[in-house]
Amino acid sequence: MLPSRHDPHRLTSLLEQTIEAHGIDAAVSQYRALRAQGFPALQESASGTKAIAIDPRKKSALSALQELGARTREPHRPLVLFHILAGMIGLGAGAAAMVLRKGSRRHSRAGIVFAVSMLSMSGSATYVALVEPYGEVINIVMGILTFYLVATSWLTARRKPGQTGLIDWAWLLVAVALAAGLVTYGVEAMNSPTGMKDGQAAGVFFVFGAVASVAAALDLRMILRGGVTGAQRLTRHLWRMCAALFIGVTSLFLGQPQLFPVALRNNGVLAVPSLLVLALLGYWLYRVNAAPRTQAVRAQPGVSHPAVR
Repeated sequence: MLPSRHDPHRLTSLLEQTIEAHGIDAAVSQYRALRAQGFPALQESASGTKAIAIDPRKKSALSALQELGARTREPHRPLVLFHILAGMIGLGAGAAAMVLRKGSRRHSRAGIVFAVSMLSMSGSATYVALVEPYGEVINIVMGILTFYLVATSWLTARRKPGQTGLIDWAWLLVAVALAAGLVTYGVEAMNSPTGMKDGQAAGVFFVFGAVASVAAALDLRMILRGGVTGAQRLTRHLWRMCAALFIGVTSLFLGQPQLFPVALRNNGVLAVPSLLVLALLGYWLYRVNAAPRTQAVRAQPGVSHPAVR
């Protein structure tokens, strides 16, 4: 049923529902179809805000307005440009670190660039979301989570094996707070009429809440054991860096679909980079944890193993 010819609020609600259910492209098509039918309120689209009062906090809605010509894109502020640049450098360095031989000089250099870039990206993202009038909770929480993962991973690689300190207790508290916050937001999203919070489904909050919970539990175990060494140390460093890379990649490809051609938005292609990060993480975790067992088998005279041949 079409909205009333003199009820722009009904039009707003209709387009919002279309964006949430079917995406930007469907809303654009719907807008053009209504305009072709001569809906009077749509003729006011020179200003846009009177005819389509879509929540500006939603990137999908904002993108729809821009595509409809109802709203011009504002220039990026310097801090936002810094955030974008740091993110692009971080993703490139992270990809290099994932494929380079672990422990090599090139891997070490790529890892340093990745860590500095990702700390800059997540820190600036958190700050912008905090001071922005329409900043979203999800951006604040995920920015802090990314910063935490990179910082604790880098600390693990830089310090000597078997060391802990007061800073580890501080990071543990951060992880616990993140886990509690993400689970709380997940419950709020699940109980909301739309099943979402800040445009994110409850499952998103629960998944990353689980990541923060696992990280907190491992932090506590490390502190109680007096540090990590050997394969455990490498595993701690590796999975945290990869988790941060996954967040960055997912935020770009799945969180900013309007940056990519329409043909790539609805066929699952944009999910491939995130899945590739997970696949590489699984591969390197296997290599890191299988190597000590393989070496132990080799050290036993007269013992053969298929993985060693």
